[in-house]
Amino acid sequence: MVEQGPQSVTPGPVPGTRQAQKRLDPASVETTDHAVDRIAGEVGFGSATAFRDRFKRVVGTTPKSYRAAFRAG
Repeated sequence: MVEQGPQSVTPGPVPGTRQAQKRLDPASVETTDHAVDRIAGEVGFGSATAFRDRFKRVVGTTPKSYRAAFRAG
C-alpha cells in the first residue's frame, strides 16, 4: 500500500453566499424606505452589517449614501 501525504482541501462556497450576492440589488435601496436591517433580512444576509459591507464593496458607497444620491436625482 502506498502512503499518501497530507492533502489540501479547498472549501467550496458557503451555502447561500452566491444567492445572497445575486440578491444584492441596489433597487431594494432605491425604491423603498425600508431600513437596511429589513432589506438585509429580506435578501438573505445574516446581518445588516454584512449587507452594508457587501453593498459598499460592490456598489462603491454605503446604502444610505446611495439612497440619498438616487433620490437627489
